[in-house]
Amino acid sequence: VNLSSSLEQLRVENNELDNIDKSLAECTSLTVLNLSTNKIPSLPSEFGLLKNLYKLSVNHNKLVELPEDIGGLEALEYCWFDNNLLTRLPESFGLLTRLVELYLDNNHLHQLCSSFSSLTSLRELYLHNNR
Repeated sequence: VNLSSSLEQLRVENNELDNIDKSLAECTSLTVLNLSTNKIPSLPSEFGLLKNLYKLSVNHNKLVELPEDIGGLEALEYCWFDNNLLTRLPESFGLLTRLVELYLDNNHLHQLCSSFSSLTSLRELYLHNNR
């Protein structure tokens, strides 16, 4: 799908998607992205180019890991990664200094990356049911 660089919101939840094309990173005006309740195992490595994204929902998927460039989402304030298969967070996660709410519950996280302490704007953190 060829999406416009002027697109600001994209909601494709509940579609059984199992892949996100790297061309999504060309939607540089995106502020809200909802990929919830699909079958997505990974995000493209170019994902960090979405500099205007402030709300991201990728909950209820099959994510095993996040791309290292996730730290490039410098405007991100609200983030849902709950109900996935995440086992670790990349060190670049600490660059998300505007993050206010973060949902990481119901994953497979055993520890948080050392850069996590840099998330000084964080007000709500959900980590329950990780194993």
